[in-house]
Amino acid sequence: MWFVVRRLFILIAVLAGGHSAALAVDTPRENCARIADAVAQNELAEIPNILRQASKGALNVDAGAFRTLQPIVETGPVKVNDFLIEKDYNGTLLKTWRLLYFDWQSLYLRCTYVKVDGDWVLIHVGTETDEEKIDLP
Repeated sequence: MWFVVRRLFILIAVLAGGHSAALAVDTPRENCARIADAVAQNELAEIPNILRQASKGALNVDAGAFRTLQPIVETGPVKVNDFLIEKDYNGTLLKTWRLLYFDWQSLYLRCTYVKVDGDWVLIHVGTETDEEKIDLP
């Protein structure tokens, strides 16, 4: 069964200073993999915690925001959960793309980070099921 999510922007955040340096963040690639792993393991309720940490506390996302991914996760077990590409824009902005493939359903994940005071901070996570719309570099 195919479930199509035309374009789901889980979150877009603009950070305006005031983040806590005490909240360590994985590398962007590792952090995006943690988000993908939570989706792959159907642990959608854990994603807000990952996002809060990666955004250095700036994001407070309700777990219900991820229920729209449930139909995709339920299409079957994840067959592929792989890094696709990472694009660094002058050491200030970085985008990481991943592919999750369930039984007959692809889900592309794009994580965007900005470097603030020397640390990468998550500012956007987007998902897409149409490979023509994943905005690869």
